[in-house]
Amino acid sequence: MPNLEQLKSYAEKMAVENTIVSSGRNIKPKLPKLEEDNQILIKAYKSTNEEVKSRGSIVPAAEWLLDNYYVIEEQFKEIQFSIRKNFFKDLPILAKGKYSGYPRIYGISAAMVEHLDGKIDEDTIVAVLEAYQNHSPLTSKELWAFPTMLRICLLQRIKDIAVYISESMTQRKLADQWAVKLMESLARCREDNQKSDELRKTIAEHDAQIGIIKPAYAERLLHRLRDEGPDSAPIVRWVDGKLAVLNTSADDIVHQVHQEQAAKQGSMGNAITSLRAINILKWEEIYEQLSILEKILKQDPAGIYHQMDFASRDYYRKKVERLSRKYGCDELEVAVKALECARENKESSSEKYRHVGYYIVDQGRSLLEKKLGGKGRSYNRTTLNAVIYFGSISVLTIGGWFAFLACIRLTGNDTALLKMILAAVCSFLPIWSIAVGLVHWIVTRVCKPYHIPKLELKDGIPDEYRTMVVIPTLLTDEKRVIELVEQMEVLYLANQEENLHFALVGDYKDGPEEHNEKDKAIVETGTRLIEELNKRYEREDIFYFFHRHRQWNENQKAWMGWERKRGALTEFNALLAGDQNTSYSIQVGDLSVLKKIKYVITLDADTQLPRDTAKKLIGAIAHPLNKPVLNEEGTRVVEGYGLLQPRIGISVDSASRSFFSLTFSGQTGVDPYTTAVSDVYQDLFHEGIFTGKGIYDPEVFNKILKDAIPDNSVLSHDLLEGSYVRAGLATDIELIDGYPAHYIGYSLRLHRWVRGDWQLLPWLFSRVRNQKGEKVNNPINIISKWKILDNMRRSLLSPALYLMLVLSFIVLPGSVVQWIGLAILTLILPLVTDLAGKLVSGTGDNTGFRLSSIFEGTRNLAVQILLTFVFLAHQAYLMTDAVIRSVWRVTVSHKNMLEWVTAADSDRKFRGELIDYWLKMKESVILSVVFCLIAAFAGQETWILSLLATAFWVSSPYIAYCVGRPKGKKIPMLSEDQILKIRFIARRTWKYFEDLVNENENWLPPDNFQHEPPTGAAHRTSPTNIGLHLMSVLSARDLGYIGTLNAVERIENTIRTLNKLEKWKGHFYNWYNTANLKPLHPLYVSTVDNGNLVGYLITLIQGVEELLKRPLIGKECVYGLRDIIIADCEKTSLEHQSLLNVMLNSEKISVTEWQMLLDDLKGQEEALDNRIAEYERELNLLIPWAKLLQKIPAPLLNEKGAYKNAAQKLSELLQKLNGSLSIQFLYDNYLEILKALSGTIASLTRDANRSPGF
Repeated sequence: MPNLEQLKSYAEKMAVENTIVSSGRNIKPKLPKLEEDNQILIKAYKSTNEEVKSRGSIVPAAEWLLDNYYVIEEQFKEIQFSIRKNFFKDLPILAKGKYSGYPRIYGISAAMVEHLDGKIDEDTIVAVLEAYQNHSPLTSKELWAFPTMLRICLLQRIKDIAVYISESMTQRKLADQWAVKLMESLARCREDNQKSDELRKTIAEHDAQIGIIKPAYAERLLHRLRDEGPDSAPIVRWVDGKLAVLNTSADDIVHQVHQEQAAKQGSMGNAITSLRAINILKWEEIYEQLSILEKILKQDPAGIYHQMDFASRDYYRKKVERLSRKYGCDELEVAVKALECARENKESSSEKYRHVGYYIVDQGRSLLEKKLGGKGRSYNRTTLNAVIYFGSISVLTIGGWFAFLACIRLTGNDTALLKMILAAVCSFLPIWSIAVGLVHWIVTRVCKPYHIPKLELKDGIPDEYRTMVVIPTLLTDEKRVIELVEQMEVLYLANQEENLHFALVGDYKDGPEEHNEKDKAIVETGTRLIEELNKRYEREDIFYFFHRHRQWNENQKAWMGWERKRGALTEFNALLAGDQNTSYSIQVGDLSVLKKIKYVITLDADTQLPRDTAKKLIGAIAHPLNKPVLNEEGTRVVEGYGLLQPRIGISVDSASRSFFSLTFSGQTGVDPYTTAVSDVYQDLFHEGIFTGKGIYDPEVFNKILKDAIPDNSVLSHDLLEGSYVRAGLATDIELIDGYPAHYIGYSLRLHRWVRGDWQLLPWLFSRVRNQKGEKVNNPINIISKWKILDNMRRSLLSPALYLMLVLSFIVLPGSVVQWIGLAILTLILPLVTDLAGKLVSGTGDNTGFRLSSIFEGTRNLAVQILLTFVFLAHQAYLMTDAVIRSVWRVTVSHKNMLEWVTAADSDRKFRGELIDYWLKMKESVILSVVFCLIAAFAGQETWILSLLATAFWVSSPYIAYCVGRPKGKKIPMLSEDQILKIRFIARRTWKYFEDLVNENENWLPPDNFQHEPPTGAAHRTSPTNIGLHLMSVLSARDLGYIGTLNAVERIENTIRTLNKLEKWKGHFYNWYNTANLKPLHPLYVSTVDNGNLVGYLITLIQGVEELLKRPLIGKECVYGLRDIIIADCEKTSLEHQSLLNVMLNSEKISVTEWQMLLDDLKGQEEALDNRIAEYERELNLLIPWAKLLQKIPAPLLNEKGAYKNAAQKLSELLQKLNGSLSIQFLYDNYLEILKALSGTIASLTRDANRSPGF
């Protein structure tokens, strides 16, 4: 094997010799024949497997194939998935040489595999590719393709060896057959002289069929003949003669074949080992180590590029690749030109102008394009996108509208002008909705997702990005405070950072008075819990509690928090800015931190913040390209983002609470109002929709929004705030939110949202009022106005569809079927587009799996659409009510604009009974009856169709009740026989640990025990094995197979051994010799195994603490004895079985009863006696007075007076001692040893109910 220097020289020589051409329309690369290779391997594997089953012999390399075929199979699947449609596109092609016509990176991979005999590791990869690039740089696409190409080449090498295996087995089987024939002929010749020429005939037949003897055939034939001993000498001489003709000998052939077998075995082992090694490589890190493009971009004058996360760096690199293809230049040239642009602005005060990314992905791109020879953009890309977007919707809407009306006119009998005008009005909104749906679907299919670049913040959140996570909410009682503080602690445990703080921002519930009897308890509870949390985590600046006092609101006629959630955040921002003139009368925590807060993450009460999500959000908003830039008036953010909205996922628990939540939370894009495709706006206009959860810059919020919005005017403030401060959608960061479990909760939430959206009606105009009541220019852009209008359009769709269906029976021209068809098309459009999208998005994954996934998704979507139709009448009423209320309040009354009930309160008030659904949805029944009556009196033949809709709508309360019922958890019930079988399996499993984990093994579990061949226990173990052993001890005690004393002793012995083991920085090595406790080579640390052990130890702590709270003698002890009796004791008296059953049926087992049972069961079987001896040792050590109970004379217990009372008191005292017996002292030594295991585990044992850091 060549050393690294020789390898580098070879790579440099290869780079010099290689000549490439660019792939294109006229030049297509040769491609590896993957499917053909796969079929060859499958055939070889099957034939080898059959040979082993028939007890035939195989070559050594075949053992690798049999043992590792699953690895090969996985790799083929991985390659098929990786090689998508354009995988080979744009890869440079070799113009000459052995691999002429193949992609260059394939040629390099194949040469490496061939040169190194398939022995590939990270060092060889880096050495070869670095040396190659000294003369000929590789493109980014080539570097990304390299692991796949390497897999392909290794699999081809395995395929070649598999061909050798198949050929060898064929020759060996043939040799076996002819050996038998030849020996049988020889035997017949010796038995009968008249058959002396039979051997000669057999040899002649052999020569005719076999021809020239192949080495594998000759070696196997000689092996079989020599096994026959001296009798085969004549045939052996004949074989020697045949070999002599070929200028070789038997010894040479055997040596040659054995050498070839060893070489093939080594090659096969190398290839499979390399496949495994490649599979665990962190190719992202290797890529960046090798990429010359990466090295250029890291010279970023602003020093930002290397601080970004991998996804953001990769986004930049892909943009460079696209620019290089667009302008027909090398990607390195693009990077150098971008660097030049940044360096030309190195004196700029703005960091983003000094950042190379500004010229690659941002508005400085036109400058870079000019340097590349382009004209640069003379237009704004966002403006062009807006023209295309709105133009497409307009064309589709108007075109579809006129086409539908033309169809109505052509097929209708009564097409009077007024009726056609009415038809135009009724059909406009559904056709508009269809057009919007189609455009959104096309955008998501055509446009690549816009990536918001992020800083990685490897070393944690720096001081300058200090952030507060806030949960603004109504605190209705003490219970709610406790729930939210506990939730806030969970948020902290998942996002533990030095400069990340957590605050509960509370408001009292609205009331007729400024104070009520619950207020004091709420404040005291919140204050106490926050102080306790800070004390628990030994810091005063982690958790905070801010609470506002009520203020009188004349419009609402109630005492309430000023402007609800919007007011809470506005005042909190003012508080951070140093303004003490707020209604936050309660402020708990280290307030000196407030003036240092740079960002705020706002969450709803039921929002989860997954691990490290806070840091990702901070890294995103802190990136220079995302920092907000205000317009000249300072009224709106025009570049960057004042806030970032992450993607919102639905929690599994929330989604699975009912059939309704499971159906509607599974996919988006169905409900005509709530499921806006928010990433359309981000991808086209680089602006998202703020939904109330995300990170924002409080300084920007304060500056723009403090006086921008009038009091008592806005309920749903999120969309409006996002429009002012420019919201970005970070689709690669996810928050987890809840989802209503039933339709009533869903519809009430929807009603609030619609009221809030229609209250934004004034912002559709050019002039709006500010907080002072002054008319000012409306600063929000056309995109934001469209978002408001689109929300209004969605809210009107249900009423429009219902009205259209009703009017279609009595007044609308054309056929009723046409109007029903339009309504159905409006509803099923998401199903059609979703199915179309899945069918055309074929990837390299398994077709069967993909079709199954498509079926599941489509079925779920179809159910959503059906339920949407079922609830259409109720939605029509609900949306109409919300719209009319809001328009009235906005334009006339100006009252109750802040009417709002929390989802938690709604859920508490709604009982979920069937009668409640009928009462809440009675309007649906009324509207459905009206619809049916109108259709019937209209007298059209198609009125029968209305009966189907009526049936659905009338029954909608019942259907809502059915789909909203909590999903019951089905607990499988096991029969007595099944329980016994499982317990016997458990006992057999425990026997492995009980017998093999002993002093000879240093109380560590051997990895395995081999029966055939009988090699016994394998004297090695791993951290996972050790953890499993500890769990088995705990389980054995739970099942009654050992006593408490035995369990604690076994755990203690193992923990003592763990403290003796050699470690690396506190981590256990992956394998240890159980006899001498030495780590086994090669030394390596597995995070998986150490993580498993830590998890087992956490479980062990909980289990032991729970064990110590239980009585020493419980029913599990009796069950354990019963299992031994049933399995091992042939003769057990009915009296003993009866006694066992009595004890199992009793609530408690006394010491006396237990002692008597042990005495009665002695002397039956060795296994039972051993267990009894263990339990008696436990009793003698822990309850030495147990025997006294039996020694109290029975007559004494029957005496009256003082003697009887004394005896009873003694008996009661002993029983009380037994019942309250604490064996904590047994655990003390164990716990100290466990604490010493590592600092991490020690911290875990401080509070068994918490696991900080994990």
